[in-house]
Amino acid sequence: MSGADDDRATGPGEPGAEPEGPGHDGGAPAPEEPVAPHVDHPDFDRSTYVTVVRELGHWVDTYLVPVWVHSVSASAPWCTQWPQHRDAVSMLHALWLSWQYFIDTEQAGSVGPITWINTHLFPTMERLRSAKGPFAACMRATGRTDHRIPSPPLEQR
Repeated sequence: MSGADDDRATGPGEPGAEPEGPGHDGGAPAPEEPVAPHVDHPDFDRSTYVTVVRELGHWVDTYLVPVWVHSVSASAPWCTQWPQHRDAVSMLHALWLSWQYFIDTEQAGSVGPITWINTHLFPTMERLRSAKGPFAACMRATGRTDHRIPSPPLEQR
């Protein structure tokens, strides 16, 4: 998303926000930063990962969970410790990036929000909350969680 294509006001930490801090005088436009890679990308350093998870967490906690996570059960699990599941973080990050694009009807058109819901939200949530998804090991029964992260593949041990 470039500044030329998006005239909306953005806050600190949001895509399209102007950089702050030393070396940015506010005069000349800053060089455009690439969109952050998915969180499982090998070039995603630790401090960037922490920042992304914090910003993503705000969106997950204030929008996604209250609006879209219903009836948590063994057949439709949700893990409150989702940041510890790298695969879930990657999927949620991709979902958040797509939401940022499609929720803006000036950018994505009047069908942007429903496109996001049908094309991005539903398939991602179905996979995340599947009995075979990343949170499956965290639910023992309805109302009983047992947070467990699957073991890494043998070559990573």
